[in-house]
Amino acid sequence: MKNIRIGYFKKPGYDFISSKVINENFIRFLSEYAKVIKIPSMDNPEGITRFFKNIKNYKLDYLYVDSFNSPLEVFLIRERFQIDIPLIIRLDAVIHEEKTQFVCFIPLIRREDVIYTSSRYAQASYHRISDK
Repeated sequence: MKNIRIGYFKKPGYDFISSKVINENFIRFLSEYAKVIKIPSMDNPEGITRFFKNIKNYKLDYLYVDSFNSPLEVFLIRERFQIDIPLIIRLDAVIHEEKTQFVCFIPLIRREDVIYTSSRYAQASYHRISDK
């Protein structure tokens, strides 16, 4: 295992079963290569803001954000607090309601961020919007 620390959190109400299984499998996969740290659940915007204010205490190399954890919100908070931690984000296929959110956070994606999709279809749907 490499000496890489990846933090992750889950928001309450996370009940979409297939996505939950993909997320748990990915966290299990990551734990084979890095130290994965579960961050206490943050059930409201104040909790997420508090976490980002204190993120340096976790000494993370990356923060894993599942698509159900509102990536736009996480990108915006990261920018607001000028945090240098790269994000690992899992995105599902683009559906009409999420398209606007994705288009909004494209400019906030940094070179060191890692974005992966759950399928080739999802990957193609995002590449139709942006090649970033």
